[in-house]
Amino acid sequence: MLVALVERAELVAHALDFLVRLTDEDVPLDEALNTLSAFAEQFQSGAIVGGTLIDSSSATFDRVVYPSLLVSPFSMLRHVPISSSIFGTCAKAVREGKTISCSDTATDACFDVSWRSLYLGLGIHSVQSAPVFSFNGRPLGTFVVAIRQ
Repeated sequence: MLVALVERAELVAHALDFLVRLTDEDVPLDEALNTLSAFAEQFQSGAIVGGTLIDSSSATFDRVVYPSLLVSPFSMLRHVPISSSIFGTCAKAVREGKTISCSDTATDACFDVSWRSLYLGLGIHSVQSAPVFSFNGRPLGTFVVAIRQ
């Protein structure tokens, strides 16, 4: 279990570095997140990778992107306040400025039941969200690795 967590953490670190380089080259964030997600899914068997994008005022999650989930309840979410508990690991990651994990979405009472139900409805049982910040400290979004096991 510990080895798997370390491997996921290393994957997240490499992915975040990749995202920062794409952002430096003025690639649109949606495109960068789609590319990064597809890249990361190749290295983590069974992973569903995506993330959130935060609006320019840094007040809300503008949208949620999971490229391999073409249609999901997440694609309907728009302008959810970062302070909202419905955003579980992503909101907490941005607010605390660190990677946040939920190892069992079925039983982890630390996160809102609505958020957990969204993931469970997709068969996802483990989620890790890492915040992404610009060089000036403004939150850009989160990078998320979700696992169905």
